[in-house]
Amino acid sequence: MLRAIVSILCLFAFASRLEACAVPVFRYALERWESDPFQLVVFNAGPLPAALDQRLRDLEPVLNENPGARVNFKVTRVDTSSPVPALWKELWEAEKDHAGPRMVLCTPEWTKGEPALWSGPLDHASLETLIDSPKRREIVEHLLKGTAVIWLVVETDDQTKNAALGSLLETESERMVNDIIIPAGIGKDGVDVRSSLPIEVSFATVNVKQDDPAEAILMRLLTNGDKLSEPTLYPVFGRARALAAMPATTVNKGLLDETGRFICGACSCQVKAQNPGFDLLVKANWESIFGDQAAPPPDPKLSPATKPIYVPIPARKKS
Repeated sequence: MLRAIVSILCLFAFASRLEACAVPVFRYALERWESDPFQLVVFNAGPLPAALDQRLRDLEPVLNENPGARVNFKVTRVDTSSPVPALWKELWEAEKDHAGPRMVLCTPEWTKGEPALWSGPLDHASLETLIDSPKRREIVEHLLKGTAVIWLVVETDDQTKNAALGSLLETESERMVNDIIIPAGIGKDGVDVRSSLPIEVSFATVNVKQDDPAEAILMRLLTNGDKLSEPTLYPVFGRARALAAMPATTVNKGLLDETGRFICGACSCQVKAQNPGFDLLVKANWESIFGDQAAPPPDPKLSPATKPIYVPIPARKKS
């Protein structure tokens, strides 16, 4: 856990040396950073039921003119009545004893031979539980309103530590709203900013109990199912991107100040490619922030042709 904090501080120091644009990180990330797609592998003997198959298609973030919320996943359908491709064979071996269609969720960075992040039956109820939950909706609602930083707090049974972390976040958020200044005129010319959302330093706290059954998928995304020994903070910004896991015993005024100033500071425009943190699986209509305007084109600095410079940011746990 300490390594995570050291790594994130290294990111702050490194990012400050990059060529920056004037738009704050949180706004640039919201408008221009596409969410990393999770891999959802669907196993079934033969075609899926038509209604279920259509629901999956409706949720995929495909380029079309139909408005609505999408989920940052890529669906791969595997017909188990034929030989299962080698890439998915180990995942199928872990699921084949279950009856009916199965869905297996893998992280965006998953590679052959690694375990799945989560698996379960594929039906309408299970699919909705996978892609959405009350706390994830709350996070998305805050971000779509332009909130700069979401303090996502995973609470444990230690009420004293929960309360202490909550009090610290409240105090420091109030201070940073006054101390962190966004230069006047940012976004006024419409060149670097495409939405009409307010550009201001703002914070919101979302608390989730780690044993809340409604948030089992969210906890899987954050901890890979491991039980936390103390309350843990995950700063979230942009399109539901979690910056790092910060255990309560490591969270202090200095760390919160570094975090707030990084997310609310001028964007390096290359940070996404350098992989700080990880994206959450959420259902959201991010394009709605642009209203009738066209979404901004992909930034050439973030294209696959650009060779990223990597910094030691803690990756999502895989086992």
